[in-house]
Amino acid sequence: MRTTPTRHETYDVVVVGAGLSGLQAAQIVQGAGFKVCVVEAIDRVGGKTLTAKSCEKGFNDLGASWINDTNQSEMFKLYQRYGIDTEVQRDRGHTLIQSAEGSLVKVPYGELPGDPNAFLDLLQVFRDECSRLDLDGPTSSARAREIDQLTFRDFCIEKIQSESAVTIADVLSVSLLGVESYEVSALFMLLYFKSDAGIDNIISDQKNGGQKPNDRSEDGRRTGSRRDKGRQWSKMPRASRHQQAWEQFSQAFGQYVDVPQPVNILEMEWTKEAYFLGAPCPITTPGTLSIVGKEIAAPFGHVHFVGTETSRVWRGYMEGAIQSGQRGGAEVVKAFSTNPTSRL
Repeated sequence: MRTTPTRHETYDVVVVGAGLSGLQAAQIVQGAGFKVCVVEAIDRVGGKTLTAKSCEKGFNDLGASWINDTNQSEMFKLYQRYGIDTEVQRDRGHTLIQSAEGSLVKVPYGELPGDPNAFLDLLQVFRDECSRLDLDGPTSSARAREIDQLTFRDFCIEKIQSESAVTIADVLSVSLLGVESYEVSALFMLLYFKSDAGIDNIISDQKNGGQKPNDRSEDGRRTGSRRDKGRQWSKMPRASRHQQAWEQFSQAFGQYVDVPQPVNILEMEWTKEAYFLGAPCPITTPGTLSIVGKEIAAPFGHVHFVGTETSRVWRGYMEGAIQSGQRGGAEVVKAFSTNPTSRL
C-alpha cells in the first residue's frame, strides 16, 4: 500500500518520463543549477531500452540495441563513460527472408529479394528525394507535401513500376519501424532515412551504419515478426506463441545449419505496454506531417518536448533520444536565463 508523503518539495523543473531523453534533459537542467524532479509511470528507468538476463552467462536486449562509434557520438560517449561492452554486428554470409505467405528466400548479406536492379533504382530514388528534404522544415515544399499524401508502398510502386517494389517497401518499413509499408507516410520514411544519415547508412551493419555494434554480448539469437503476423500471434496463449515462433525459426534455419534447442525464450510486446504502445518510435500516416510536421518538437508555453521522435538526427535511435534530451534541456536552461521567475 502506498503512503502519502508528508513533505511537499518544490522543484524548478519536472521531467515526465525516465527514458534516455528525459534522463539526459534532467541531467543538463540539474547541471545548470536547477532543482529537478523526474517522474516515471513504471517501475524502472530506460524507456525503450531494456536488458534481460537470458541464461546463466547471457543477456539479451528486448528494446534498443544498436549504435555505432562514428556518427552516433553522443551515445557512444555514454557507453565509454559507463564501461558498457559492445559486440560488432556480423555483416557477412547470407540473410534469410520469409514472406508473409511463408516462402523463404536466401540472399547474400546486404541484398534484398526480388529484382536487384529494382532495389538499386529505389535506393537512388531515396537518395535523390532525401537530398531535397529540409530536416528543419520537412513539409516546406509543395513536393514534400505531395509525397506526404502517399503511403511508402504507393510511393515505391510509383517510382519504379516493378513487381519488386512492394517487397522492398515492406522489408524496409517492417525491419526499420515495425509497420507495414501501407501504414506509413512516404515522407515520414524519407525523413527517417535522412535524419539517420541516409538510406545507405541506416540499412548498414558496417562502419557509420545504424546497426553496427550491438550494445551487449549476447548468447542467443533474436527473431521478429511481420506486423500483421505479429498481431495474430499476439492473440495466442504465450506457450503457443513461443512454440510457433520456435517452429518457424528452426524450420527456416534448419535447412542450412543444425539448430540447437533454446535454453530460454524471451518475449517483449511493446504494443501491449501502456506507456509505450509500440517501438521503436511513433510514425505518421499519410497527410499527418503536412499538418503537424513543424510542431512536433516546438515548446508549448512552459512545456518542452523531447524523445527520439522529436530529434533532428538519428530519429528512432538511442542517439536521437540523447540528442533530443540535450536540446530540450538546453531550451529549459535558456528559458530560465531569459525569465528567471518562470517555473516549468
